[in-house]
Amino acid sequence: MRRYFLLFMIIISLSLSALGQTEKNKLYIGVAPGITINKLYSSTGYRKDTNYKNESGFSFAIPLRYEFFHWLAVQADPGLISKNYKIVHNAYLDGNTYNIYNNAFINKYLQLPVMAHLSIGGQKLRIFLNAGGFIGYQVGARLEGVNIIIAYYRYDEKYEFDSRKDNRFEYGILGGLGVKYNTKSWTLFAEGRFHYGLSDLQKDYMLHQIPRYNNTFLIQAGILFNFFKSK
Repeated sequence: MRRYFLLFMIIISLSLSALGQTEKNKLYIGVAPGITINKLYSSTGYRKDTNYKNESGFSFAIPLRYEFFHWLAVQADPGLISKNYKIVHNAYLDGNTYNIYNNAFINKYLQLPVMAHLSIGGQKLRIFLNAGGFIGYQVGARLEGVNIIIAYYRYDEKYEFDSRKDNRFEYGILGGLGVKYNTKSWTLFAEGRFHYGLSDLQKDYMLHQIPRYNNTFLIQAGILFNFFKSK
């Protein structure tokens, strides 16, 4: 975990260095906690008794926004995000449906979204649109669930990645819509954002493989501080 923290700090340092080259514009730095709802987009194929369910999670980012004009900026949001999902297996007995076991995958990613930031409105209250892409790396996962096939059994354990099967790198596109309130020194904002994964969560390790992708909806709010004001 120490090397992931070091990588995270390097990303922030490089972003600050690149964005802070020009003093005539504005550089905002802040914090943005949020909650996520993730859906595993895939097909269960012939497994009619299997369903994928949405799962909630959390996120925390350190947004860096470089403003060219009051309506146009570029933004990077390095941070940690949960992309969880659940797999439920059913059994049919006496005309009723029973969940015989379910697996909840608790997945944590280091993620770097980079996007264009467009806004309209008054000097203080403005509506904004974010559009761009993201890359990420899965730093950890847990497997939680219940198995009642033979006897009731609940488990919560660390997931061990398989380098032959698991693809821990992820990329995709994103779009977000939100509102912000500006002052000369800081900006408060709230945003809803959708991350559309384009990379399969599995490596190409078998024939007739069914791809799996993360689709993540994020709701976040935060504050940005203007560290380098226009002269």
